[in-house]
Amino acid sequence: MDIFKKLLVLVVFLIVLYILYRLIEKRRQLLLKEGFVKELSDITNTNVTTLSSSNKTPNTITNMPDSYKSRTLQSMFIKASFDTAYDGQTVSTDMVQYILSRGYRFLDFEVYFEPLTTEPDSSPTATVAVSEFGTYPRTSTNNILLTDVFKTIQLNAFNASSPNPNDPLFIQLRPMYQPAEKDTEDTTEAYRYNSQLNATIKQALDVLNQEYMFQGSLSGSTKLKDISATSTSTAKVVLVMDLKRVNKGDDLIPRIHLTQNNVMNVFLPEDTPGATLAPMAGPRVGLLTQVHPFAENNVLLPYNLNPYKTVSLVSPNIMPVLAWYPNTNVVLYNNMGESTLAIYEKLFIKNGNSAFVEMSALKRQAEDEIRINSNRVTA
Repeated sequence: MDIFKKLLVLVVFLIVLYILYRLIEKRRQLLLKEGFVKELSDITNTNVTTLSSSNKTPNTITNMPDSYKSRTLQSMFIKASFDTAYDGQTVSTDMVQYILSRGYRFLDFEVYFEPLTTEPDSSPTATVAVSEFGTYPRTSTNNILLTDVFKTIQLNAFNASSPNPNDPLFIQLRPMYQPAEKDTEDTTEAYRYNSQLNATIKQALDVLNQEYMFQGSLSGSTKLKDISATSTSTAKVVLVMDLKRVNKGDDLIPRIHLTQNNVMNVFLPEDTPGATLAPMAGPRVGLLTQVHPFAENNVLLPYNLNPYKTVSLVSPNIMPVLAWYPNTNVVLYNNMGESTLAIYEKLFIKNGNSAFVEMSALKRQAEDEIRINSNRVTA
C-alpha cells in the first residue's frame, strides 16, 4: 500500500510538472505571436549571427541562486558587456538581444544627439553609436535609436529570451556631451546641446516599463534580493550615468541610480599594443567601481594573449563590474586554443552558472589566473 501511495504521488507530481510546462510553453508561444518576445532565430544581422555561431561556450547561465540574494552589491562581480550594441563593425539591436541571451546583466551604451545615419535629414535625437576612444565624436559608420535599444531590452531582458530574467539589470549610459571650456563662446551652445541630449535620453527612458525601474537609493550594502524578482515583483533596472556631466536643472537627474565620472577613459598609447585605461587623477570618494581585467603589461585582456596571473582587487564602494568586450572584432586565443571571451564566460559558469560571482570566490580561483585592476569612479 505504501508503494502504491508513493507511485500515485509521483504520477500526480509528474502530471503537475507537465501541465506547468505546457502552460509556460503556451505563454511563450503567445508572446512570440504577439511580438513581445524575439527568438535568436529571428536575428538577421550577419555580424551577430557570425559571433553567435562562433561562440562555442555552453550557455548555462541561469537566475542567481537564492543563496546569492543575501549578498551585497559590493561583494559581487557582474557579467558585463561594454559598448553592448557594437558587433565589431556596426551597432544593432540584434547585438543587444544576443548579449542578453548570453546572460549579461550590465549593459553599456554611448549615447549621441544626432540624426539617424539612415535618415540624415531627420531631427537630432538620442542615438546609440560607438567612438574609437569613448569620446565625442562618433566614429562608427551607423547609429540606432536609443528608444529602439530600450524596446529591445524591455522585450527580451525579463522573459524567456534571457536565461536569467529574474536577475537585476544594470544599464550604463555614457552620453557624448559637447566639450566646452569655461568662459568661452562655446559654453552656451554646449550647454544647450547637452540639455537637449539629456531631454531626449529622458524621453527614451519612458519606453521602459516603470514597473521594472528601481525606486529608492542604492549603497554598497544593498542586497541583491532588493533588486531581484520576487513572487510579487519583477527584477529591477538600475540606471548608471555620469551625474557630474548632467546640467543642473535637468530633470533627468532623478532617474539616475548610480553615478560615475569618466568611466571609460580609454586610450591607445603608441608603445602599447592594446587599449589601457587612463588612471583617475587625484584621490576621490567613489560610488561605483569599474573593475577591468588587465594583463601584466597593462593591456586589456581582450587584446592580450598572455595567461592571467594573480587576483588583485580593490575594495569597491558600491559595485565591482567585471568589464569585458564580448563584441570585439579582435578574437585572440590563449595557448589552449580558447578565446578570451570563452575564458571570461567560463568564469561565470564555473562559479555557479550565474551572472553574479562572489568576489571571494573569484579570489580563490587561482587556476583562472586573473589579475584585476580597477578604475575608480566617483559620485
